[in-house]
Amino acid sequence: MTTPQISPDSAAALIAKFLKARGVSRVFALCGGHIMPIWMQIDAHGIQIVDVRDERAAVYMAHAHSELTGQIGVALVTAGPGVTNAMTGIANAHTARASVLILSGTPPQAQENRGALQDMSHVEFVKPLTRYARTVRNPDLVLQELDEAVSRALGHGGEPGPAYLDFPVDTLRARVSPAVQLAEFFEMRVQHKILPELAAAQAAMEILWQAKRPLIISGRGARGAQKPLINFLDKLGALYLDTGESRGLVPENHPSVVAAMRGSVMSQADVVVTISPTFQRDLEKLSGRKIDLVTNGYDPADIPSDFHPRPKLAKRLHLVYTGIIDAIRNPLPLMQALKAEFEIGGEEVSWTFVGKVSEQVQQQVEADSWLQAHIHFAGYVPHHQVFEFYAHTDALVLILTDTKNAKGNIPGKLFEYLATGLPVLALGDPQGDSATLLSQAGAGAVLSHGDQLAMRQALRVLYQTAGASQAVGSLEAYSRKTGSNQVAELLDKVFRS
Repeated sequence: MTTPQISPDSAAALIAKFLKARGVSRVFALCGGHIMPIWMQIDAHGIQIVDVRDERAAVYMAHAHSELTGQIGVALVTAGPGVTNAMTGIANAHTARASVLILSGTPPQAQENRGALQDMSHVEFVKPLTRYARTVRNPDLVLQELDEAVSRALGHGGEPGPAYLDFPVDTLRARVSPAVQLAEFFEMRVQHKILPELAAAQAAMEILWQAKRPLIISGRGARGAQKPLINFLDKLGALYLDTGESRGLVPENHPSVVAAMRGSVMSQADVVVTISPTFQRDLEKLSGRKIDLVTNGYDPADIPSDFHPRPKLAKRLHLVYTGIIDAIRNPLPLMQALKAEFEIGGEEVSWTFVGKVSEQVQQQVEADSWLQAHIHFAGYVPHHQVFEFYAHTDALVLILTDTKNAKGNIPGKLFEYLATGLPVLALGDPQGDSATLLSQAGAGAVLSHGDQLAMRQALRVLYQTAGASQAVGSLEAYSRKTGSNQVAELLDKVFRS
């Protein structure tokens, strides 16, 4: 029996070409019939295949590869038990926010839901544990979906974490139209980083050099800066504490490391800073000492000089949400309230999502004719284009996580919302820190995910309101320059005392 030839234009071949172009040098895998086309093409393109004995090991190794190299780790597992065996590894990568791409296969499309070998809906299993999960049936969408999955896994536009794609066997062998084999899919993506204001950073550094007992605590943001971090500790002579997301950056035998004395360091540190009032209260209760508060903020330079929201007309309501909608950010209660309040009357209402929206939410919208007519998905756009949507909306929607212990959740996006001057309607904890911040700014309110009546009332008020965008309180307190100055003042106070 001869193995069917696979065209260089096949989906499987282009998957391998894509991975090679994106810098993938090795793939961790356990072979199976449903993924053989990918396996053979990866090997043909010179990508090393690390053969494992269990799919969990494949994902664990991909996770470790990502952590050690700073690049995406790739695991290839077959259908059915291959995916279910991989679940523990996927869950671990999810918790650690590791950049891992998991690829798998499914039976041919003609055999779906007909009892074919290892036929099951993998996406439903992995969706709660991934940043992105899709079955790609159209060969012309393979490159697009790979690009999206890798971007989501690397944290472009949100938190990093595992992403999952699977492909029917017939899709893998099918030819991809040359028209969609765009060069941009085979180019490395660079994630843009927001740098601190230079003057404020320099001021903070000057104070640090003069501090008597400086303490440095690293997090995820320190990844990729191991050598500068160690050099900084050496020159400053500071004590050092890591976190779970930065562990291993500084060797345990480095003289600055005081991991075994975390409690002592917390009590002896001159200043301890956190980012939300809830965290502040919790840490003060745990440590029995004063904890300073410096919230996140927005960069005024990000706001276009010609940005002006349109005047609000009565009996018109257009909502905009920007950012990611995933398993822990659920807009469906507000969608239901919007439909319940305006379906019968036929009022002019709409809602646009700008950014990545989970497949589950999109499917629910597509299944409802009213929602489909009034809710639109603009997809991902560059950040500067987001302000075009802000300028043509009447109110902004904020979906906070509907999870336990989310009271201290203050997303960075909230501060940009405030900077627009537009009213904000949020779902989350009405007693949480975001609710307090919105109330203080006079910009809106946070409603419970389960309070349909309050949602309908708030939507009706927004619909009936007319006039220019509401004036919020002073925003200077929420600028990143102010935050940098607050840190500098804390350090200066410590130095002077």
